[in-house]
Amino acid sequence: MSLLLPTILILGGGFAIDPTATPFNHHLNLVVVKKISTPKFAKLMTKLLTNGSHLQDKNVWHIETDKFELKNYTNQHGQMDGEELNQHEFDFNFEISQHPFWLPVKNNA
Repeated sequence: MSLLLPTILILGGGFAIDPTATPFNHHLNLVVVKKISTPKFAKLMTKLLTNGSHLQDKNVWHIETDKFELKNYTNQHGQMDGEELNQHEFDFNFEISQHPFWLPVKNNA
């Protein structure tokens, strides 16, 4: 299974993994792809690169929400900041929060 959490429309080198994602609606978009064969993956990539219909594929799960939790109950390999972690269970919580942001404005008067 592959897991992507885009908060922007374009990811990496210009792939619209989730064409519905926007940083302005205060939502998280989750895209999960089942483990699939190479021919199915090629078909899915064609959909992704042409018209964005990959989100309607039966092997792709797409959800948009303001928070969610991801857990696994079997020991898995992990990585943090490029460092290998021992195998263990993972528990991730994702949510949107807003914080005040201040930009100093220089008065040229």
